[in-house]
Amino acid sequence: MTVKILLPSEKELEERLIGILVQEFGARVGEDWEEADLVILSRERAEDGNWRLCREIKQKTPALVAVVEKNAVSPPPPVEEVDDFLPPQPEEIKVRVANLLRVAAVRRQIPKGIPDDAAPFFSSSGLVTPLRVDLPRGLGKEALDRLLSLLKESLGTAVILLLPRHFPEFHPENEWEYVDSPYCRTLLTITGDRGFSLCRYAHWLSGIRAVGERRSIYLPCPGGLLLGAAPVFLEFFGARYPVGVLVAGLGEAPLGATLKEVSQRFKFSYLQLRQAAGLARHKASRPDELAGRNILEAVRDYLQQEISRAYLRAYSLVGRRVEDAASALDTGDSAMGKLATTLFHEIRNPLTSIKGVLQLLYEKRDDQDPERRYLEVVLGELDRTVRIIRNFLYFARPRDYHPVPTDLNVLLKDIVLMVELQAKAAHVEVSYDSHPGTPVILADPDLIKQAVLNLAQNALQAMPQGGKLFFRLYPEGDEWVVIEVEDTGVGIPPEHFPRLGEAFFTTRRGGTGLGLAVSYQIAKMHGGRIEVESEEGKGSKFRIKVPRKVPKEEDC
Repeated sequence: MTVKILLPSEKELEERLIGILVQEFGARVGEDWEEADLVILSRERAEDGNWRLCREIKQKTPALVAVVEKNAVSPPPPVEEVDDFLPPQPEEIKVRVANLLRVAAVRRQIPKGIPDDAAPFFSSSGLVTPLRVDLPRGLGKEALDRLLSLLKESLGTAVILLLPRHFPEFHPENEWEYVDSPYCRTLLTITGDRGFSLCRYAHWLSGIRAVGERRSIYLPCPGGLLLGAAPVFLEFFGARYPVGVLVAGLGEAPLGATLKEVSQRFKFSYLQLRQAAGLARHKASRPDELAGRNILEAVRDYLQQEISRAYLRAYSLVGRRVEDAASALDTGDSAMGKLATTLFHEIRNPLTSIKGVLQLLYEKRDDQDPERRYLEVVLGELDRTVRIIRNFLYFARPRDYHPVPTDLNVLLKDIVLMVELQAKAAHVEVSYDSHPGTPVILADPDLIKQAVLNLAQNALQAMPQGGKLFFRLYPEGDEWVVIEVEDTGVGIPPEHFPRLGEAFFTTRRGGTGLGLAVSYQIAKMHGGRIEVESEEGKGSKFRIKVPRKVPKEEDC
């Protein structure tokens, strides 16, 4: 494979990035792109003249075109002539370029008799790149419609699927909008002075933010509910490509003072809104916000696994028929790392489906139903199983560090909500306190979440008879931001302190000894550390200290 980099005289691509591409993939710098299999452009060069150069390359050659983005936060625009938009982080660029070369190596070999389930992943030019996968076509529009209808009925509010074509700018109409609640339906019909629904605009804003931050986010809805946005990624050989976002209202329609505020915000009759809210509440029992989040994320996980597996099956139709350009595509994974990755996805896929079904059964049980308690235990064990597998995967194949501007306060609130259900079942009281002066910092939110959840899981296991679990967030001087996890459990013997953070060291029967070790590694990856205080019989306090790296304008 020949990777041809177009480098304009302004040198818009960083020299470090060019060096990586030359060293890792044998890329050549120049303007003679006619013989290239992959052309990589800077964003400035690519979008000049309304993407004129990209169109010219596509018209005259079969080459794939990739564009290096200015930042990692903005969702990729749906430009037909661009096959991938590369985040600026060098490690992720290496993985994404390797995947483009995978596709370039096989895309011209269109197999005869393509199975119906693989056809959506092929165009007249061959296999499409992961970023250009159409989620509804890939999964089947009818099947996707049934699933989203079921989600709408389970949540009892409104559910919206945003696709990449919706990302660049707001459009009030969306064919993938499902409304079950009379209250939500009423709000969606109110256009106001701006000529469009505030709720639909909030759906779009939360969706593009979730894609930019590459994680689920939860924000106040203009209608007084909680608004959840869960991005759907196609996973392919270590990279994640956004193919959609699930957005849904969570919780029950508001009453009282909150409803009056909504009435004033929408400039709409309070009496009519109260009637609609009453109908929505009377229609059926709705899951609370925490349960709604679990349902939303379970459906997102299911969509994610299905589109990833479907694309991989399509790739295998042609990928098995050629030598996979091993030298260019080698990302340095060990055999154990590849095995762990395969096992993780093969085990997680059925677990995700099981969890989604159990979550729906859980919500149909009354609070006093003894079966609800059994389902709580099963759901907790499923979460624990996934965490164990994820920790094994991390050690077999450590994931890359992708720092983005991160509001740790928002992240910790999400974590607390995730922990509360399991804590309630274990008779543990959870509290969270944050310092208002804590800044937004550069961090990898997925890794931080994994580190904190591991500490929280250890804390819960240290309180078999119940107790209290404290989360705290605060700045420490000008150098650190601290995440604190404290429990009132059994404590840690002094002789074990030197081995804390050591892989596979555990004193708990049935433990793996990986959770704490992964947290230590994640803190180190951020340039930080973990400090511990503990007293036997009284509890333990773990402090994750990460550098106070405030994002610069170009990071945002």
